[in-house]
Amino acid sequence: MKTPTLEIDKVLNPEGLNNHQKTERHTIAQLLNHVIKGEFTICGIDDGKEYTKVSTVKDAMELIFNLDECSIIVAANKSNSSRHYISIVLGNNEPCDMITDWSFHENDHDGFNKTMDKFLERYD
Repeated sequence: MKTPTLEIDKVLNPEGLNNHQKTERHTIAQLLNHVIKGEFTICGIDDGKEYTKVSTVKDAMELIFNLDECSIIVAANKSNSSRHYISIVLGNNEPCDMITDWSFHENDHDGFNKTMDKFLERYD
């Protein structure tokens, strides 16, 4: 899976990305694709003040990397599915530290917690 080239980087990082920024982008792209493969849909990005609807990995990443922190909102591809959030804080030292929290139901009826745990296993 290739990390998308972001238009926002042409504005914010015209000289190019440093290694940390490349790692952050790669990690978030992997996360978003992992969530999609886990049968969840990206619904939008919430920056704490405004919710913006998105539907693609690239569109989500354009917003995420224009913010210091945000929540990625996802929903299972099942009917009547509730939404979940993934809290992201950029600028932390380790890629797995960018993912600071996520929501799930106690019985994990749609498998979201299992999906997130599986993604983060690679960083343990």
